[in-house]
Amino acid sequence: MDAPYLGASPDAKVIDPGCSDPFGLSEVKCPETKYLVTSLDACSDNSFFMEEVDGKPKLNHTHKYYVQVQRLMGVTRAKWCDFVVCTSKGMSIARIPFDPQFWNSLKVTLKLYYFKHFLTTAAREPRA
Repeated sequence: MDAPYLGASPDAKVIDPGCSDPFGLSEVKCPETKYLVTSLDACSDNSFFMEEVDGKPKLNHTHKYYVQVQRLMGVTRAKWCDFVVCTSKGMSIARIPFDPQFWNSLKVTLKLYYFKHFLTTAAREPRA
């Protein structure tokens, strides 16, 4: 694990025997506001966390879920994560590859927050 103190709790660890790196992660989202449409139809809403690319839903790289998925992969050292979106109209799966440059940049920010803010606050305000 890389920086395990940062924490990561993927929804599942999954296996794809046809992949060169067969072990990956899965993160599942069931958006209440898009429950009655397909995830592809939901992409027409600019505020939705996915966008349509080549006729398929793809996780928007500027959304907080992309950051979450990259953090999950960074901490667990997974090479990919299946981002699953479930609605009443079906399920879509978008495979997100690990982005080491994104993770290295994110890790700097997360470590700074952890050591400068979280630990100092936790030390000052211990829980009973």
